[in-house]
Amino acid sequence: MKKIYSLITLLIISWASASLGQSAPAVGPGINFVEGTWFDAANTARDVKKPLFILVYGDNCLNSKKMLSTSLLDPDVVKMYNENFVSHKINASDLKNNLRLTNWGVTSVPTLVFLDQKRNVVYMTSGFKDKEKMINIGEIAMQKARSKKK
Repeated sequence: MKKIYSLITLLIISWASASLGQSAPAVGPGINFVEGTWFDAANTARDVKKPLFILVYGDNCLNSKKMLSTSLLDPDVVKMYNENFVSHKINASDLKNNLRLTNWGVTSVPTLVFLDQKRNVVYMTSGFKDKEKMINIGEIAMQKARSKKK
């Protein structure tokens, strides 16, 4: 019996330790970010005929971490972005991305960049965005991407 209590205690301690290491609990599946390069994401966007949403984030940026653990996990934001955009994340801390980000005009993180199917920037905004702002920004970006098609 003593061994069972020891085993249960060890399992509880292990679970608690693992939980403490997480920055925020996942509240459900988030936005489907395309893995690979931004070219892969751009090609996917072209193939499915959707605008491209790129989240430019930084490893040490508190606002980036906050968005990734709150706004970008909100079910309404997730639904809107997964239905209307192909999404991709770019780490601004990775020096290989600097030229691309500079060409887009990115000067801070987090920055939300929206591109049309021809890879032109149609809308861009920086700073932390809550649920309402994410949805509003997504609607603006969709309108701008549609008007660029014409």
